[in-house]
Amino acid sequence: MTTANVLPFVPLQRAPLTIAGDPICRAYHLSTVLGINDRSLTLAVTRGKIPQPDFEGGRGRPRYWKMSTLQTWSPGVARAVLALISEPAFQAAA
Repeated sequence: MTTANVLPFVPLQRAPLTIAGDPICRAYHLSTVLGINDRSLTLAVTRGKIPQPDFEGGRGRPRYWKMSTLQTWSPGVARAVLALISEPAFQAAA
């Protein structure tokens, strides 16, 4: 493979979603940090082990937590989620 065939890495700069300056966490990010799948996340929320989402998607729409909610529940998890959502995304391969 020659260097002409290699696409350069170009991170996509993006800021986390926020509401009134409070970053928003998607269910995907929370389950990734916790190392569980979406079904396990749903069960943990139902059982009260994880706080209810601040914005419930329903009918296949995503669920969102405010970072302040996660900070109150578990500061360590909130720091890990914030680190994850603050990283630039990878550009899709052409």
